[in-house]
Amino acid sequence: MTTRLTLPRSLALVAVAAAIPLAACGDDDEKTASKTPAKLTITETDAGKKVNVTIAGAKTPGATDITFTNNGKKPHSAQLIATTGNRTEADVEKAFAAVSSGKAAPKWFFAAGGVGTTAPGATTKASVVLLPGTYWVIDDEDEANLKNGGLNQLPIAGDKNEGKLPTGATVTAKDYSFTASGLRAGANTVVFANTGKEWHHLIAAPMNKGATIDDVKKFATSEGEPQGPPPVDFENGVGTAVIDGGQAQVAELEQANDPARAALVEALRSQLGVLRRCERQLQAFYDQMEQILVELDTIRGNLVSASASTDSASQKQLADDVRGLREEVGALADGHEEAYAERPDQ
Repeated sequence: MTTRLTLPRSLALVAVAAAIPLAACGDDDEKTASKTPAKLTITETDAGKKVNVTIAGAKTPGATDITFTNNGKKPHSAQLIATTGNRTEADVEKAFAAVSSGKAAPKWFFAAGGVGTTAPGATTKASVVLLPGTYWVIDDEDEANLKNGGLNQLPIAGDKNEGKLPTGATVTAKDYSFTASGLRAGANTVVFANTGKEWHHLIAAPMNKGATIDDVKKFATSEGEPQGPPPVDFENGVGTAVIDGGQAQVAELEQANDPARAALVEALRSQLGVLRRCERQLQAFYDQMEQILVELDTIRGNLVSASASTDSASQKQLADDVRGLREEVGALADGHEEAYAERPDQ
């Protein structure tokens, strides 16, 4: 998969394991349809406890570029789960809950990568290789999400493409250990491979000031409640989605809290908010214009009727219609001026 992360000069990598060997979820011998990856977009919003996930684009086998946009107010993710057999949403929800509590996954339930935690207003890009069969897109940031719109089926079928995943530095996870090579300060393209039999994903977090790698190892391997502050800054950590044994994904990782870019990111978010407000006001402007066109057509009909009649009531109705239209146009002009005044500087 592809996700973007900037590694700080002091970095702690933690390979986290769950359970089960990989099995194929379908036939991988589809005829070639394209040499470029398929494009898939996933967009998520939230309102209270409810989440809404929209999946669009190609849903075909092979290398797939995923663009996940979090338009909600909370962090969200898009973990892919592959299933075999005829499984219902209730089956998947029950299996996911069991795995999350530390139990072994069913033999028909496989971790297939996807997109990890994505902050509100952010977009994360990922690339995965999909097989023909049934996948599920799961927002696992909160277990309650599964019951409130965060569990969605993704059927994969059709001609397979022969697109390739990128290459770069490597992090190879084994069962309860990992090796790394080629990592450097700054942005990294990381090939994350799981050569074990259990589920793994990659978490990267900057070490806190004064901490050492020995402090990190002690913290990660100690039992019971940790004593004192952690040696790593988990709030500004990043990570991949979970993959099964025998799989690999490519991650372009970017540290969430990059001081050199914080001001730029905040400015862009502020500008995005203004642009979205302007879009809403512009849409309201278009709606009002359509209404005015309808009313103008009505006035035209009344004018024709009034010109052929000396009825004072008809003439009064016409005057009222024109007066009301003038007020609507005035309010529309004021709203348009407000939207224009609020636009971001060019």
